[in-house]
Amino acid sequence: MVELAIILPVLVLLLLVALDLGRVFFGWVGLANATRIGASYAASHPAAWGAPGSAVERAHYEAQILADANALNCTLPAIPAPAFPQGTDLGDPASVTLSCQFALLTPFVADILGGTITIRAESVFPIRAGIAGTVPVGTAPPTPAGSPSPSPSGTLCEIPSFVGTRVNDAQTTWAAAGFTTTASISRPPNGNYTITNQGPGVGGQMADCDTTSVTVYGQ
Repeated sequence: MVELAIILPVLVLLLLVALDLGRVFFGWVGLANATRIGASYAASHPAAWGAPGSAVERAHYEAQILADANALNCTLPAIPAPAFPQGTDLGDPASVTLSCQFALLTPFVADILGGTITIRAESVFPIRAGIAGTVPVGTAPPTPAGSPSPSPSGTLCEIPSFVGTRVNDAQTTWAAAGFTTTASISRPPNGNYTITNQGPGVGGQMADCDTTSVTVYGQ
């Protein structure tokens, strides 16, 4: 009984410290996943932080990080913009760094560390959209003579960029852009997956609102 009375406080303290360490690791894993989501989106939409940029795409970037950060057990401050240390050419790195304040439960450890500790995670993805900065610029080939290609009939609409968004939102996004056709979705069964590719048109391309359709692919 005497030995138990002596060792029990130490065992309880070790248990609480192990609990805090597990919570810290869980929080770091979730934070790292949120940075990967943000870096992947920034690598697909680097022009959103340029001039003039896109407030809609920047808001979508923050919304995706916040949606994934809902499961974090630490307080996430304002979402920082991604960093493009080498520019926004094709293949340049897009980096996202997030940090949050983690509240400790163990009284003894909390007294030593001040009650909270800061955990930090960073992810880097190569830019997948834009112009390759190392490709030499040559003379444009002459335009062949002949009749110009006919313009598409009807009203033109701008194809939205689906990459990085959820497949369940594809049809709504397609219709909001003014298209009257259906966005075909190719994805594994079950679940709401992230779109990784689209075709035949790319985001920003103009197409006939009545005759053009798009296929998105999710995983």
